[in-house]
Amino acid sequence: MSEKHLKNCRSVKSSNSLVQSFSQATTSKNKVKKGEIRLASFIAEHNISIETSDHLVELIKSVCPDSKIAKNMSCNRSKCTALINNVIGKSEFEELVTLMQNNKFSIIVDESTNRTSEKHLAVVVRTCTDDLNICDDFLALLEVTDGTALGLYKLLTQFFNDNGIPYKSNLLGFAADGTNTMMGAKQSLQSLLKQDVPNLFIMKCVCHSLALCASYACEKIPKDVDNLIRNIYNYFKSSPKRQNEFKEFQKFVEMKPHKLLRPCQTRWLSLLACVERVLEQYPALYSICSRRIPEQGVAFTQKYTHRTTGKDQSSTVSFWKEVKKTKKGDDMEAFPNLNSFVAQIFTLPHSSACVERVFSAVNLNKTKTRNRLRTKTLTGLLHKKTLLRQKTRAASTLKSTTKC
Repeated sequence: MSEKHLKNCRSVKSSNSLVQSFSQATTSKNKVKKGEIRLASFIAEHNISIETSDHLVELIKSVCPDSKIAKNMSCNRSKCTALINNVIGKSEFEELVTLMQNNKFSIIVDESTNRTSEKHLAVVVRTCTDDLNICDDFLALLEVTDGTALGLYKLLTQFFNDNGIPYKSNLLGFAADGTNTMMGAKQSLQSLLKQDVPNLFIMKCVCHSLALCASYACEKIPKDVDNLIRNIYNYFKSSPKRQNEFKEFQKFVEMKPHKLLRPCQTRWLSLLACVERVLEQYPALYSICSRRIPEQGVAFTQKYTHRTTGKDQSSTVSFWKEVKKTKKGDDMEAFPNLNSFVAQIFTLPHSSACVERVFSAVNLNKTKTRNRLRTKTLTGLLHKKTLLRQKTRAASTLKSTTKC
């Protein structure tokens, strides 16, 4: 064999095969896709305007000019929106629908009007898996055109039918607030659902009911505590001089620099948090009141110095998880019927607080400067937040799957 032949053989051995080149190109493309998905997840996680992605990608490229991944990334606002709606949000939605198709579930619903006067029906689903993990997950944000009970019923059942969810056999419980549209005895959403699911468990929101009971009960007791809390807040709220003086007293008595809270008329039992904050800051408040208004400071000391705290360490879920782990000699569950019954009990709703949080998340995203957000995009953002909450991880550590 001549020297020329040997040289050609060596060059062939050192060159990459077509399969290796294709594999390297595929790996590089996958890394770029993962980077784009993480970038879209970061924007959804921190309630950032999607338009920011137009500038954020260019910033990353300028900071990391030697990175091949950054060089090949392209994630403008249109692509970022598509990733949130059709990749990340859709992946979470499909997993949740599959879970509802194969397990018993309950729904918690509420309707509200957003900043642009669009009415939505928010739906949260409560499930309990075989290992007794209880989850309240955002399911859908449905646009409402007919706010009557019949209109909401048609909207909700059409959503179930379109996604192949067998609600007539798998739906166990329904929870909402106490409005006539939701909970009326004759013509309401719950009465219409009970026609399809006769044994449906109905739960009027405990938080709403408790807030009403507490409000009516407070009308029968003296207003001293309520008036005192409001007067303390009003005394400091509009005066930078008094606020700075209060901060100095906090440093002097070595208290944490927490602000005083304002009692709110529309938040459930908000007065408790305000009272706890006043008691926490009592030494600083007493010092400043004794200095500026001595007689009121003494009265404040005499009336409001008692504080009790308690904490229940018991866990019902942990107990039943241990029961489920109990096995017979053949490694089968010792109490299969009891475990199934307990799982269905845990699936039942007890309040609609979780669906109220959906509207709080909507208001954090659909602001005055972002009032063009569509319902589809809002739904994708909320599904993305659910995904991150379930996995307890940030967008920077999110791992892509075959679906996402």
